[in-house]
Amino acid sequence: MRIIGRAGEAIAASLAKDLQLWFVLFAIAYIAITTGMASRRLWYDELIIWHVAQLSGMGVIDSAIRDGADLNPPLLYWATRPALSVLGSGEVPLRLPAVAGYLVMCWSAYRFVRRRFPLPYAVVALLIPLISGAYPYAAEARPYGLELGFTGLALVAWQEASELR
Repeated sequence: MRIIGRAGEAIAASLAKDLQLWFVLFAIAYIAITTGMASRRLWYDELIIWHVAQLSGMGVIDSAIRDGADLNPPLLYWATRPALSVLGSGEVPLRLPAVAGYLVMCWSAYRFVRRRFPLPYAVVALLIPLISGAYPYAAEARPYGLELGFTGLALVAWQEASELR
């Protein structure tokens, strides 16, 4: 048990000393693993999202959504369309908004906990979403990753606003 205690203390000291490096390493590992998951074949409903996002403009996309082409919210297409135009057509660019949204949610969990608890607890809060049942949605072209990211930002903003004196 003493070895585990010493290892924990060493990790905590390293986190306190090199926090930015640990965040960069976390982000690189997260993006590598999650984009690897995102490179698998598309589901049928993701193909519909891909086709709607490829339409000629946002006005046409909005019309298609109003006409019932898909039931997802417009924000998904507003985020997906630039990713497809910059990175090309494929599985990973289509799913990139969800990957980014989930990463924002992980950071938000860290930020929320860090304001009230010591650093190791906040790091655990950063990692917990990766073992939750929601993690597979980080690599799917659906609005859940974006929704979780914006929910995390709202939580952090609420905490910030409520603590202002």
